[in-house]
Amino acid sequence: MGLNKFASLMFASLVVGLIVAACGGGDEPAATATSAPLTTRTPGPTAVITATTALPAIVPPVATSSILDTALDPAPYELENVKYGGSFKLVWGFSNGFLDPKYIIQINDMWPAGEKLVGWMPNEKDVYSHLEPIIAEGWKTSADLKTYTITLKKGVKWQNIAPVNGREFVADDAVFNINRYADKDSIRLPFYSQIESTRAVDKYTVEIKIKEPTAWLMNDIFGGTDWMIPPEVIAEAGGSRAGTKFIGTGPYILKDYKFRQGMTFTRNPDYWHKDARGRVLPYTDSVEWIFILDQATIVAGFRTGQLDNGPSLTSQGVAGLEAIGKSVPGMRLHASGLSAFVGLGFNTKKAPWNDVRVRRAMNMLIDKDKFASVLTSSTKLYYSTPLTWTDVSDKPFNVDDLGPYFKYNPTEAKKLLIEAGFADGKMKIASPMEYAANASFTIYAQITQEQLKQGGIQLDLAQISTSEYFTKWYLQKHEDISLNFTNTGDYSLNWYAQNKYKIGATQNTSFISDPAIQQAVTDIKATTDPVKLKALAKTLWDYDTQGSLNIWIINEKGFGATSPHVRNYVNRAASGFAGLTFMPWLSDAPRTSP
Repeated sequence: MGLNKFASLMFASLVVGLIVAACGGGDEPAATATSAPLTTRTPGPTAVITATTALPAIVPPVATSSILDTALDPAPYELENVKYGGSFKLVWGFSNGFLDPKYIIQINDMWPAGEKLVGWMPNEKDVYSHLEPIIAEGWKTSADLKTYTITLKKGVKWQNIAPVNGREFVADDAVFNINRYADKDSIRLPFYSQIESTRAVDKYTVEIKIKEPTAWLMNDIFGGTDWMIPPEVIAEAGGSRAGTKFIGTGPYILKDYKFRQGMTFTRNPDYWHKDARGRVLPYTDSVEWIFILDQATIVAGFRTGQLDNGPSLTSQGVAGLEAIGKSVPGMRLHASGLSAFVGLGFNTKKAPWNDVRVRRAMNMLIDKDKFASVLTSSTKLYYSTPLTWTDVSDKPFNVDDLGPYFKYNPTEAKKLLIEAGFADGKMKIASPMEYAANASFTIYAQITQEQLKQGGIQLDLAQISTSEYFTKWYLQKHEDISLNFTNTGDYSLNWYAQNKYKIGATQNTSFISDPAIQQAVTDIKATTDPVKLKALAKTLWDYDTQGSLNIWIINEKGFGATSPHVRNYVNRAASGFAGLTFMPWLSDAPRTSP
């Protein structure tokens, strides 16, 4: 399979990468599962949406208090009494072997050194991210939405390392990177292929012309880890692929890289960005990423002060975090604003999933409140929704408005299954439900299996590697049913629409081919009016929830611990995607100035 085929995996892989890293694991051996033939039934109708669902809710289930309720949510920017120096020691769960963002899905590793023209940045006033300039000054769009003009910040310099030697970042560098991401062997090709031409208008201005109008180009081409790298590094490596040398414009310089051991970054003394008080960045002298997968080792390192982060909710559970907190007085717990939506997805081209009654019945057989109570007692666990409420409405809504098929109703579910041709409302799913190999997915899969069993549906499970999971899900290779993971609201309505509903593309994970929905997707791509965008979002929302194309179960915020002396740990949505949003300092650092 060509590398460009994996481009549609970028966003989900990045987010799951963060979860897998927190869980201490990546790809594990796949478990085997057996299956039995489907019960004979009469084919049912496909989903036809005739009603409009009430606006959805993002209201947490009722729960008792726990350590998670004391988490910094979101973590505040801590800019008083800042100190300089020391080393921030992080657990690192991935090791690519080379560091070229043109070819690698999991290149989020390079945030300390790399930066992008534009990126998703956390907002100081809420948990959602917003597309903002980073080393660009800004951009403007032509009236016909076919020309984008990007203006660069002046004075941004590459790190002072040969062969670049600290020269200024200019428009030719941006053009080089954009053209490189648009190469036929680039993992980002599906997003960059919409570009017709790119040129440097002058030293600080880049013009991009695209083939078809879109209001979302900046999100499409800079929504991943599209780090800027200097042409000299590629030339030095032979003109094709960079190795383990990485030079960027970011706050830290890559000093050392050891495959499956770790990485060390040292402070960039010439970094261009200042904090909100005008102080020099970064604060710490170094960042050490230590490659560890074993959770016991991570916990031991955290307890003894050898690691500044590590233990997480997905790896330890609430009780485990509480126990660690007792042994590490002053431990700081952080909640991420990242919207990790977990649920079930179907191959709707195949029976019985082409029958809307079956999908709706499955939805009503899952008790979302019970599902949540098994996972955690925190009030920071939310019901999942296919879009954030900000995309659909101007204000939050009530959980009772999620629609009739979201609520637990085994009686009605049984009726629907009988109508669909399943005797006594019982069925055996032929293929096992596949799920990615990490701790949280294992728990989700087991709870789902048990709840469906209570409703008369037998389901086997199959754990597969994370890479195989995404290959199957995003390239339409899953047989019947899959434990679905997606992250939507932290990126954009356009990303959700294009990935889920775009016709004739590998991103269409729901196998949907509906002219009306395709028109809505097309309109979203070319619309800037916020009122129209909300109406279009509601169209997709209704289509999803009424037809139960996905069964959205739970939105579990990420929770991770840091050492008592860590400050300014900005663990918000997409905060790992741009180095300058993540500037820790240590309360026991030795200096009060750079």
